Amino acid sequence: MLTTVIDSDEPIPLATVAKRTGLNRATAYRMLTTLVEAGYLSFDPDQPVYSPGPLTVRHLGGSRLESALRHRVLPLLNDLAEQSQETVSLMMATWPDLVCGAVVLSPHPVRRHRSVGDVSDMTNSGTGRAYLAFAPAADVDPLLTVRPLRPFASGTEYTRDMLLDRLADVRERGYATAVSETVEGMNGLVAPLFTQLNSRPVAVISVSGPDTRWSAAAMHSFAPVLLKGVADAGFGPAEPASPTAGEGNS
Repeated sequence: MLTTVIDSDEPIPLATVAKRTGLNRATAYRMLTTLVEAGYLSFDPDQPVYSPGPLTVRHLGGSRLESALRHRVLPLLNDLAEQSQETVSLMMATWPDLVCGAVVLSPHPVRRHRSVGDVSDMTNSGTGRAYLAFAPAADVDPLLTVRPLRPFASGTEYTRDMLLDRLADVRERGYATAVSETVEGMNGLVAPLFTQLNSRPVAVISVSGPDTRWSAAAMHSFAPVLLKGVADAGFGPAEPASPTAGEGNS
């Protein structure tokens, strides 16, 4: 069951899994649900389809689709890292989380540390907001039941209304920012990646670093560079945004 999903070139529906494994739909559904609950598979309720989950991505590197995506995005990651001098990460969607599929670390000794396989949920980070802003609105409340909101690392309260306001901001300008949210003193700028096969993002790119260098002003100034890089690499829609745009308290 697991390898059937991993070996697929694209997210796969229940009926196809059942056909390829020779199991009836009810049995296939129970087994797939168990794998989703254990973190080995991810389920997209909007499609609805199954894809490799965070544990699979962490240990096996994901599906052929994700491997192809990672290979295609690597030149962009390297280019953004060179221009920003900050840590640049490819975070792949494994609902209800994002998993780091590739990373280029900042050359500075004080930097945002991230490793392949690191997991970030879709509710408590800028990486999540860059993805969730372009998912169906009906997905938000079910997601909050499994990934409830937590106070930011800075101690600031994070509420559902704040999340919805920030998602609206992300949709308007095309990128998310985070200031001392998951790690105190660390900030992030994040843009979604789209493909023709998906109406929602397939992944996001995060550029993150310490607030002594990667301030809110620096992130908003770099945002047009990030969005243009995403668009030029064929992962739009992405349009240059105003450098003075803001998100929440960032």
